[in-house]
Amino acid sequence: MMHHKDLASAPQQRLAIMLPPANLSGVVRDQLRRMTSEGFADIDVRWNANVLAIEARGESGYVRRVFNCTGARVMEKIDRGGIGVERFYDADGITLLSEAIFDSWNDR
Repeated sequence: MMHHKDLASAPQQRLAIMLPPANLSGVVRDQLRRMTSEGFADIDVRWNANVLAIEARGESGYVRRVFNCTGARVMEKIDRGGIGVERFYDADGITLLSEAIFDSWNDR
């Protein structure tokens, strides 16, 4: 799996890094616990060779989190009662690249 360090940097400053895939069972377990404790009942887990996506729906809204093969969160969408936020993170899972706030599902 190839990741780009400093993705938001200028192209000549980006570094392509080969990272070994991690065992994502801990990420799935932690997210299932977190989402059920937040009141979400309908949870869907999907994965392929590149990403793990966990989606949860409940009466209060919708959450979708996407993780790369090392277990770092690279994207998150949260909608609580029509007001939501969409965040994209760098491959490290910490550095926020962009954040967009929307008023309803139709705005995103």
